[in-house]
This record gives sequence, structure tokens and C-alpha cells, in this order.
Amino acid sequence: MSTEISEISQISQIGTIVKNSIKKITLIFLISSLISIFYISSKPTIETYDAKILFELGSLDRTAIDGIDVLKAIALSVDKNISVKQPFNHSHYLIINSNANTSEDAKNNLENFINLILKRHNLKVTKRSNEVSKSINLINNQLAINKKSTNSGLVLKLIEKEELINTFSKSMILKDYGVGKKINSPNKVLAIFTGLAIGLSISLFIVLFQYTLYPVRKI
Repeated sequence: MSTEISEISQISQIGTIVKNSIKKITLIFLISSLISIFYISSKPTIETYDAKILFELGSLDRTAIDGIDVLKAIALSVDKNISVKQPFNHSHYLIINSNANTSEDAKNNLENFINLILKRHNLKVTKRSNEVSKSINLINNQLAINKKSTNSGLVLKLIEKEELINTFSKSMILKDYGVGKKINSPNKVLAIFTGLAIGLSISLFIVLFQYTLYPVRKI
């Protein structure tokens, strides 16, 4: 009889501990969740400015002067707020963006980067054009010396060089989209879920921590 009473008493104590634990978890969960939600939601709305252009890569030796990976690396080294995207696969068209806190900074940063790229590409085209032009002049001189016998190999080389130099094109800005304002407001849905997750974690941690330190103490 006493054994049954003892078991009933233990079950009753366990039930009381569980009920009290649930109450404490719920209370801490609600308080910490509300604090977290209010904290995340209270973050100010941030306004930034985005300058954007459509850019066409020039051609050199029948390929783009620079690949997109090269331009991304240059952008990263110059300004981390500059981004380079390729809207179409295997095309010479790029979208280049500059993001800053003011419209003037966004515009100036983009202009500086574009001018850097245009200067780099123009130098490459000029250098390569001069090299090919020298080859063409050399072949023409050789053909002029041997007027009596036509060298078909030299003629083919001359045609190839002339066709190659005609494929060279410089990079250029196709369209300037100007500067637009971007409003970055806090994500309320994310704030709610984050607050709930933080609240649940804190409440469980406190209850488990208390049980670990005070296993005999009733909650």
C-alpha cells in the first residue's frame, strides 16, 4: 500500500515539475521572443543608391577583351560596392552596378570604374592593332619585293591579318540607366521567426541549466 502511495506521490511530483517547467518555458519564451522581435523590427530603414549601365565588351582576336571573371576581380580590388553581371550567357553584354550611400558617390564610383576599364581596353586594342598593322606592312613589303612571282602563302597571311584587324572593336557604354534609390527595410517575417527561435532557445536553455545545477529543486 505504501509502495503504491509512494509511486503516486512521485508521479504527482513529476506532473507538477512538468507543469511548472512548461509555464516557465512559456513565460521566458514569450518575454525573450517579444524582446527579440522588437529589437530586430526597430532597426532603421536604410536608403542606398544604385547606379547602373549596360556595357558592351570590345573584341580582340575574335574574343572578348576581358572575361567577366577578370572584370569582377578588378571591381573587387577597386571597390567592393561595384558588381559586374552577365545578363546573357556567352555574350559581350554586361550590367555594371555601383551601390553607395549617396547618389553622387554611386555615380562617381561607377564612372571611375568604367573609365578605368575603357582605358585598359583601349590600350589593349591599340597595342594589338599596332602589332597586326606592322605584320601587314611587313607582308606588303615582301610582296612588293617579289612582284614577279606571287607568293600564295604570303597573300593568305595578308588576307588573314586584314580580316583579323577588322574584327577588333573597343568597349563602350550602350545605355546609362542613371541612379536609382533602394529602400532596405527590415524583414518583418524574418524578425518574427528569428525572435521566436531565440525565445525558444533561451527558455529551454534556462530550464535545462536550472535542472542541471539544482536537480532536486522544484521549478
